[in-house]
Amino acid sequence: MTEFASSAKELAKATWLSGKPWSGKARQLRQGDLLVGYYHQLRTPGDEQGPAADAATSATSTTRLPVLGEHQDREVDLGGTRLILRVWHGWMMVLEQSCEIEHKDAHDSRLLVAPIVFRHDWQDPHWNHIREGSPRGMFFLPPIDEDTHSRYQAGGWPMNTDAAVVLESTTCVSRRLAPSAVFGLDPQMRTALQAKLADFWTVRGWMRAKHRETILGRRITEISQTYEQYPGPGRLHEVALDGDDG
Repeated sequence: MTEFASSAKELAKATWLSGKPWSGKARQLRQGDLLVGYYHQLRTPGDEQGPAADAATSATSTTRLPVLGEHQDREVDLGGTRLILRVWHGWMMVLEQSCEIEHKDAHDSRLLVAPIVFRHDWQDPHWNHIREGSPRGMFFLPPIDEDTHSRYQAGGWPMNTDAAVVLESTTCVSRRLAPSAVFGLDPQMRTALQAKLADFWTVRGWMRAKHRETILGRRITEISQTYEQYPGPGRLHEVALDGDDG
């Protein structure tokens, strides 16, 4: 059975997936957009030693460390500390909220992105779990067929292979290095991405849909404004239910 046929069989089990996960690019950059650009990691010489480093750089690695492809390293000496700046050039996804991008200060060049790993580059045995949404640090992206690839002009994106957003490798880049998207997620899939981000960044206090019965019928005791602020049209609020410990 081919990788694509096997993946298609397993996709039927991923009930959380949107029926039409993709959309074309918009005039403005938004959360869930996919583009080709630069992303990086700041490392030390100690990270380059030992069998783990060899496995991480191997194209056939079966470790749980995603293989992001070719990279270039530049050594930096800062105050006597040796650092290695590792830079990749490849597919990545915009994670920052669309409203935050739109309402940024004109002098704020930061953009939050995360790299994409493709199954044909990283034959990890955990792809079934990634597809089901189990690992908090990975957001699954279904294969793109030829028709979809052509419709959204997704040039360069590998066809008929699973992919995933590596949330644990999230980094901050300049907007000038991410001028425009190639294509992106449809609104329903962006909602799934937001749920995954909330789950990844907060870990505690969030439930899955199957746990909703545990809060049905409970009484709301308080709604309070949080201290979190951003230059957008809304404010963040916290909802407390009776029986909450915190």
